[in-house]
Amino acid sequence: MDPTPYVPPEPVALTAEQLVEQIRVSVQAHVDATARERLYDNGNSLASYVASTNPQWAAEAQAFVAWRDAVWMQVYDLWASPPEPWPTPVGVIADLPAINWPA
Repeated sequence: MDPTPYVPPEPVALTAEQLVEQIRVSVQAHVDATARERLYDNGNSLASYVASTNPQWAAEAQAFVAWRDAVWMQVYDLWASPPEPWPTPVGVIADLPAINWPA
């Protein structure tokens, strides 16, 4: 038996393109999960109610669309000037603005 202890390999560094894709997928999942908080199927479904004749649904959609825009503007700003080291997807999501649902 070899007495040499196992040493795991060094983690493989991801490319900038891979990091962008990880963040994109994670943020989109966060956006969709936020829509599901109000029992919509996903973000696209919720956003489609922006001109609804039901005032509550229209208000939720308007608040969601404004929030979604702020989220993606922040993410695109990050991509335009990424810090070193790149943040993790979890870190990016933690720094996103919170949604303010209407009453």
